[in-house]
Amino acid sequence: MTELTIVRVFDAPRFQAWTDPAHLAAWFGPHGFVASETSTDPRPGGAWHSRITPGNYTAGSRRRLDGAV
Repeated sequence: MTELTIVRVFDAPRFQAWTDPAHLAAWFGPHGFVASETSTDPRPGGAWHSRITPGNYTAGSRRRLDGAV
């Protein structure tokens, strides 16, 4: 039996934007939010995680909303 393997190597900067945590943190999330935690494992069965928070977020702050609907 003869086996043939073909490999193509190409530059994929858009792929890096989704798979490199440093790139992902630079652009992911709505305007004014910060990607405070990012991790990626793009292999089959891998995981992808990102936590985004408002840029002016203060840990432990709470707001009470009052009003009738």
